[in-house]
Amino acid sequence: MRILETTDVRDKILKQGALAKASTPEAFDKLVRDEIVTRRKVFSAAGVKPE
Repeated sequence: MRILETTDVRDKILKQGALAKASTPEAFDKLVRDEIVTRRKVFSAAGVKPE
């Protein structure tokens, strides 16, 4: 989390169009799992099928 407080790292992340957010491994795991559930619903509703 300390690395995100440095100006150099924060600027590089911003230049890539991303926002840095400090988190715990558990919170990141939950975020990823929640995104998978959400995207499955969206893709299913849109009729998207894997090729």
